Amino acid sequence: NNRSDWGENNTRFIDNSTYQNNGSCGTASNICPNYNKTHYMFGGSGLEFNGTNAVNISNSSSLSPTNPSTGLALEAWIYSKGNNLDWEPIICKTNQTKGSTVGYVYRLMRGTASDNNQISFGIGRQDSGLNGGAETSVPANQWTHVAGTYDGAVQRIYINGIEKALRAFTAGIPDGGTGGDLLIGKGEGCTTAFFSFNGSMDEVAIWNVSLTSEIIAKHSGYGIDRSIYGNNASRMFNTTINQSGKFQEAMEFGGRNSYVNISFDRSFNVTSSNAVTMEAWVKPGSLTDTSTIISN
Repeated sequence: NNRSDWGENNTRFIDNSTYQNNGSCGTASNICPNYNKTHYMFGGSGLEFNGTNAVNISNSSSLSPTNPSTGLALEAWIYSKGNNLDWEPIICKTNQTKGSTVGYVYRLMRGTASDNNQISFGIGRQDSGLNGGAETSVPANQWTHVAGTYDGAVQRIYINGIEKALRAFTAGIPDGGTGGDLLIGKGEGCTTAFFSFNGSMDEVAIWNVSLTSEIIAKHSGYGIDRSIYGNNASRMFNTTINQSGKFQEAMEFGGRNSYVNISFDRSFNVTSSNAVTMEAWVKPGSLTDTSTIISN
């Protein structure tokens, strides 16, 4: 946000968590990303990367995975300009050298067009990762929320709050000990120093615990009940966001095994003395069979 009252400036980036893992960059021309006050998701400004610069966060114990059972989560809002010739690192941390079997790595990256612009979420060893494939494709020139979570047993990739890919992974995250700075916008140490992000980022976060699908949905703003009851969606199955809805944003369903699940809450109870109203704007793609809109 470039808050000078927090001590932020063009070469210092403040971590608002309790760990205060603040970021920095060099003072030479083009080494630091720029604060962009006209291009951001929240807070007044985002960070704009030009394909050569990055934010460096010095290694600390709070950034080094030491307890595989609690897992971790990586997330960010990204806006890629789409002219990347190679993979675009979003978050990257390792203390391994390429091909080594000692140490650890965790990273979140966006692929090239030939790789379907897919998201890759790597944990554990250098070459161990979940490539999400076409289902995790992130288009250029629009803001997208991306996240990777690991709970000690399963890796998951979320796009705009929706789970798009997963795999079982029980090897865990090895205790990496010390060493290995965290990089935002660059892949040095994870793959090669030449991998860099070209575009903007906002709300980058590294968690030392896994996050549930409901929390990821809240962070992405998808599946959120904005009434006084706050009955947010707990799971979205095969649904996507459609920006051509009645009031711009809408949910698009595929017609089969496609629905939003909201966990039970007492506010849903209807007794004989209660009145109830259900309503929705709908645009059916087909009327060949009965379609459920709301069911409890």
